[in-house]
Amino acid sequence: MYSIVADLMRVQHANVLPESASLREAADRLIVSDCDVLVTTDGAGRLTGVISESCVVRALLSGAGENTMIRSIISHHAPSTTPNTALGHVLPLFRTASVTVVPVVRETGEVCCLLLRRDVIASLMRSRCILEE
Repeated sequence: MYSIVADLMRVQHANVLPESASLREAADRLIVSDCDVLVTTDGAGRLTGVISESCVVRALLSGAGENTMIRSIISHHAPSTTPNTALGHVLPLFRTASVTVVPVVRETGEVCCLLLRRDVIASLMRSRCILEE
């Protein structure tokens, strides 16, 4: 059974995008990735927020140009965690339908990895199977 975030986190740099990226870049990344959320960073790689598929869709439907910077549609209230955080402290973040990814940051605030809800689900199912044996 996994006990800390580092046990489940993934390095997925394709899902991390600078906040200066264009709407086109965000849409392209979402199309080819296996996530519905991108993590955004500042010029130093520090977490600034997240941008979801629905944010990109709303921006495109409202007439935003593909060269529009995503900075204007970022959700800056994104929960994050650190690699050494106990999984038990992070699990409640996944109870809401909107949280599918939790950015994992170093002490400096730089994004190093992602914790995906699907990995948490798989871990919980494995734990349940072990407990039932």
